[in-house]
Amino acid sequence: MEFCQVDLDEFCYKQFDKTKKSCSFIPYDKNEFIEKVNELIRQKKIKVVPGYAGFCKHIFIENFTEATVETIEINNKNRDLIKTDYISRRDNELPVLIRWISKKDVKDIIKAKYLDLILYSREQIEKENKETKTVPNKKSNCLYSIICIKPQNVDYELPMTPITMLRNTLISEGGSGINLNRDKYLESVKYWRHHVSIIDN
Repeated sequence: MEFCQVDLDEFCYKQFDKTKKSCSFIPYDKNEFIEKVNELIRQKKIKVVPGYAGFCKHIFIENFTEATVETIEINNKNRDLIKTDYISRRDNELPVLIRWISKKDVKDIIKAKYLDLILYSREQIEKENKETKTVPNKKSNCLYSIICIKPQNVDYELPMTPITMLRNTLISEGGSGINLNRDKYLESVKYWRHHVSIIDN
């Protein structure tokens, strides 16, 4: 698919705010970030692949920020550092159980090689905003907007967490309204049984 320009959805703003402790932090000005992404799109220095539904796309780019990897493999040294809590990504969503390791507890954390930019179509974003009664401060004119940024060391999609897949079946609670794919869910469990998120909390 050819992209000419994308926007940064307000849902993604929290990733540029260091005070937000429930997501990966992107140490970059958000306006300069989207300008850089659109520059890379114009230069065709991107890799675009389809997402889990027709309205979802992934753009993979080399990491031009100082963002560090957001997942780590679980081992005997870090297993006892894993924390759990019920957390909602925004006020109008139900809290769900997540687990993570605090970034400060990870020794020798490394800068990510790539950024996985997850994009939703304008129509899907408007649909979800309507269902969750979310009123954005501005309306984007772009066909696609970035809703999440995942710093990682591979230029392909890593499995979505199982709880995110379950929440996605409930559009009124912050999901996308997509039916659960059993095979993809089991693939996700297989990956996340041995990996854990890293966040600044």
